[in-house]
Amino acid sequence: MKKEIPSLEVQLSAWCAQQFSTCFPALDLQAIPMAVIPSKNEQFGDCQCEAAMKIAQELKTNPRAIASSVVQQAVLPDYVEKIDVAGPGFINVTFKTSALASQ
Repeated sequence: MKKEIPSLEVQLSAWCAQQFSTCFPALDLQAIPMAVIPSKNEQFGDCQCEAAMKIAQELKTNPRAIASSVVQQAVLPDYVEKIDVAGPGFINVTFKTSALASQ
C-alpha cells in the first residue's frame, strides 16, 4: 500500500494551526478553520490563510496585529519560500519552486 503524501495546502493548514496555537495557547482553536485557500491573485503568493480574522473576532482585536504576531514568530517549513501579511489580516504564503515541482 502506497503512503499518500499530503498536498502542500493540507500540510500548510496543519502548520498554520500549530503556529496559531503557539502564539495563542490560551485560545481554543478547534472551532476556527485553519484551512488555506489558493490566492486569487499571484501577487499575493500561492495560498492564504484567513484564520487571523476569525481569531480577531473572538479576541475583539485587530486581525492584522494577530497575523503579524504569527508571521513574526513563525518558523517556516522547508517547502515555504516566504510568508507575509496583507490587507486586513491575510497571511499570504509563497511556496518554493522545488516544492511545487514535486506536487
